[in-house]
Amino acid sequence: MKKYHLILFLVTIIYVISMFNTIYKKNLEIEKNKIINTGDSLAERILNINKIVKSDDGLYKEQNKYVFKGNANNYIIFSNNLWRIVSLEEDGTIKIVKDSILKNISYDELNTKYFDTLDKKKIAYHKFNLSNTKYANIKTKTDIEKINEYYEEYYVGLLDIKDVVNASISVTFDEYLDMYFWINKSYNYLYYDECYMIFNKMYIEKDFVKTGICNNYRPSLYLKSNIYLKQGKGTKDKPYILGE
Repeated sequence: MKKYHLILFLVTIIYVISMFNTIYKKNLEIEKNKIINTGDSLAERILNINKIVKSDDGLYKEQNKYVFKGNANNYIIFSNNLWRIVSLEEDGTIKIVKDSILKNISYDELNTKYFDTLDKKKIAYHKFNLSNTKYANIKTKTDIEKINEYYEEYYVGLLDIKDVVNASISVTFDEYLDMYFWINKSYNYLYYDECYMIFNKMYIEKDFVKTGICNNYRPSLYLKSNIYLKQGKGTKDKPYILGE
């Protein structure tokens, strides 16, 4: 009789452990697929959600920051508009760029008229790289490293050459030099069907970055490091949505 009770007890224990394990795994899977504000920063949550890759579309480690390349799932809603996440910066800020262009606006109005339409409390006053004014004739890797030398601070700015380079997975650096920063529709989310300006007196026109003036702007800005993620997965149909 005692042996029977022991067997029954062991079977019960095994059953309880099995049920607990099943429930735990189910809840773990639910939490894995349910992105909520956990108290971590937006940048940390994005790093938790995205696997760091070394090929194809996705999030890459580049020196002291993380950048999205190719046709990445880096969509985010900001100020009721769709943007793309460009990079997670070393200082914790998140650089984003509008997913569409602005027309009938001047460059000077980006930090006045346009800035007034945005959620200002989430925007960092930040350094923007303006060095392609000085180093527009880039011929070597040393030249592109020099574009870190010249900055000015704004709330709203534009992309720079390095952003364009970092966003592509399709060509080597030398190929960029030969074709003056080719930006292919299939391998770079910064591609757009119409031209738009980048810093400074340079613009993207479909497959190339060119010197000159285009009357369209694609504003870029840095979100503050203390912003939180409310929900979303970074896809176009389920973009990241920020917490208040």
